[in-house]
Amino acid sequence: GLLVEVLPPEDSTVEGTSKGAPLLQRLAEALVQGVASPPPKCQWNACRAIGQVYQSKAFLGCSLRSQVHDLLLKTLCKEAGCSTNMKVRIQAVQALAQVPPDAAFWAPSVGDAILVALSEAIVAMAPSEGDGEGTRVEERQRVSYAKQLRAEVYLSGQHWAACASVPASSSARAALALALPGLRELLAEGEAAGAAEAMAEAAASGEATTTQRGGCSRWRARLAEEGLMPDEGDASSK
Repeated sequence: GLLVEVLPPEDSTVEGTSKGAPLLQRLAEALVQGVASPPPKCQWNACRAIGQVYQSKAFLGCSLRSQVHDLLLKTLCKEAGCSTNMKVRIQAVQALAQVPPDAAFWAPSVGDAILVALSEAIVAMAPSEGDGEGTRVEERQRVSYAKQLRAEVYLSGQHWAACASVPASSSARAALALALPGLRELLAEGEAAGAAEAMAEAAASGEATTTQRGGCSRWRARLAEEGLMPDEGDASSK
């Protein structure tokens, strides 16, 4: 991400390699390769760097940003939905929340890809038969990572709800349907955390407590608007 930031605007579009590809595109391809190549620490770093690229002024002003965005988004969605390493998955989901809100980055296929990836991440978080069989330290670590992943999925879902330009496609709806049981729990957790944070901030500032931030989340409201899950009253029932 920092390397992209220091590139002069003209360097983002010139022929910068022996293969003739523009330099920024080659950097993006290197990050994609890093995400796909173990060890997990390298994959984690590459996902984090992609999130930084999305915040880079050089990237945002680059004429190739659409092509680069396609490369980066595809690899992030794959890791967010399918990575077997929890830390890599967390970082990939976190990077998805860094996709700029500008409509140019939110073609219908982008919104669908992100919603599918988040749905797959939620399904993967469901308890499995092997849970609880490790050492106490391993189990504590697994629970900690799972909690962090749930929080990041919630934040990325909020970002999707604010930015996705059109209703979800049938394939995205099908993926979400498989995740609904876990999604209801995740939304309740996120909304409760928002309420607690609002109360803490109100107490610290001496203002009257408000339930605005602890009410129905933007993600839940958007899904209800599209008919993808029951409204707030029905969503509390399992």
